[in-house]
Amino acid sequence: MSEIENLFLLPDIAAAILQEEKYDGEELRAKLKTLTLEVLSEVSRPGSIEEVVLRYCRRRIDRTLKKIDLKDAENSADLATIYAERTAALDVASVAKEARERIEEAVTKGDLPALLANFDNKALLALGAKHLKNSSKLSFESWVTRAMRDPEAGKFKTALGKVLPEVTAR
Repeated sequence: MSEIENLFLLPDIAAAILQEEKYDGEELRAKLKTLTLEVLSEVSRPGSIEEVVLRYCRRRIDRTLKKIDLKDAENSADLATIYAERTAALDVASVAKEARERIEEAVTKGDLPALLANFDNKALLALGAKHLKNSSKLSFESWVTRAMRDPEAGKFKTALGKVLPEVTAR
């Protein structure tokens, strides 16, 4: 997931939340479809994809810069050469193009899981709150916290457990 909040919009998790809200059958499918269409609409808003691609590229640049080891430089000319060589390896235009294509393909296919893996926009959680719990983002976040603390393993927690990696202590 691009954002942890995107987990709640995954079809299986969203369906589990709706089932806990007593939706089933056609009504549940209709709610999921409406949620998906609104998410796709938000993503398709002018400039939305570019904002995400820009953030993604910034993170990639930042990560690349943090990994550059310049300790082998013996003088400022060496430093400049090593820096230029190691930063040239990151083709920002290519990174942006690939990110944009992944997002656009997910939108075209209506592939919500693929979209959520590549699209970081916290506004999507507000859409989830509205469609899954008929609540505000803040109320939804509070509900998630309560649901996670509940000792009972409801449908929501079970669905969440299926998509989260298993945590093991070392």
